[in-house]
Amino acid sequence: MINDIACVILAGGKSSRMGQDKALLPFGKFDSLAKYQYEKFSKIFKNVYISAKENKFNFECNLILDRYKEYSPMHALSSIFETIDFENIFLISVDMPFFSRELVYKLKDNLNKDITLFKNYDKLEPFGAIYSKKIYTHISNMLENRDYKMKNLLNRCEINVISSNTKIDFININYMDDYKKHIKIS
Repeated sequence: MINDIACVILAGGKSSRMGQDKALLPFGKFDSLAKYQYEKFSKIFKNVYISAKENKFNFECNLILDRYKEYSPMHALSSIFETIDFENIFLISVDMPFFSRELVYKLKDNLNKDITLFKNYDKLEPFGAIYSKKIYTHISNMLENRDYKMKNLLNRCEINVISSNTKIDFININYMDDYKKHIKIS
């Protein structure tokens, strides 16, 4: 059990590509993808939270309400660091249900920079990553300048990149076809 890093599940997006709130879609034996992720990561982390615009969940959970009306991970990160007092947070998207326990521990074991994340094949993966509270100043400055791109945050911070070549861990369920395809392997 990881005690010194909080896990935050991002579930405050618009789900525009899905056409409905993907966090609330049933997944496996769970009523919702959000509950699946919450239960899964509660077996790894002592402190698990869901970041969302509102309490839309039909289960008991630690909730971080976004303090901004805009929809971006940058706004969510700001709300997270303003709400909970952890030096490091593991940030995972609600639509990444296959991210493995082994990768979580690999991140924790290699934690030595502002952001520790994976490069999966040739792509940096900003979700399924650990963020240090030290980056809060960068986030605030970027929000002031209306710069909401995670890529730009990564460019401003010291990052520790871990190589990975796994397809399933980084699958995002963004479209209904993705959901129908991946619900069968849940």
